[in-house]
Amino acid sequence: MDINILSDVENKTLNRREIEFAVVQDASTERSDNIKVELCKKLNLNPDCTLISKIHQEFGMRRSRGFAHSYKSKEEMANAEPKYLLERLSKKSKKDNKEKPGDAAAEIK
Repeated sequence: MDINILSDVENKTLNRREIEFAVVQDASTERSDNIKVELCKKLNLNPDCTLISKIHQEFGMRRSRGFAHSYKSKEEMANAEPKYLLERLSKKSKKDNKEKPGDAAAEIK
């Protein structure tokens, strides 16, 4: 996966960075969680305060374009982002925190 930054703008009104990026996938479409982690590594951002607001897969191509917002704190993110995006983010984090069926703790029960 290769991530190219198309624009990186500081929005002082909302206290966030607005990032437009393009992703070239190796084989299959990458999950947005994986894209967010790689984007945060590349730009040295906090993954907990970064939200991918939109990703558009180009038809018939292994390329995607997307937009991300990065805040300095979770409180600023909660004040500026729409509620449905924050709920989607919290559902993903809850899903990731659940134990998988193959875990040793699940087998003991």
